[in-house]
Amino acid sequence: MPIRFFALSARVMRRILVDSARARGQDKRGGGARKVTFDEALLVPPQAQPDFVALDEALRVSPDTVKRDWRFAKLWLLRELSRA
Repeated sequence: MPIRFFALSARVMRRILVDSARARGQDKRGGGARKVTFDEALLVPPQAQPDFVALDEALRVSPDTVKRDWRFAKLWLLRELSRA
């Protein structure tokens, strides 16, 4: 029973984080745009925010796709190492 609780809690938290990230993404696409000077655009933000939307999309990849990509990566690495 506790495992189901944690699985459900993880799913709900994931949805909350992804929905929040998507909402922030809408604002970035001109929602509340403000003009900035060139100097302000060069400033580095104090802390980079994790991209929860990209993480969610990455977690939805099928096992077959992962296996295919992993096989491709191993073959590529083998070819590159054999050239040296």
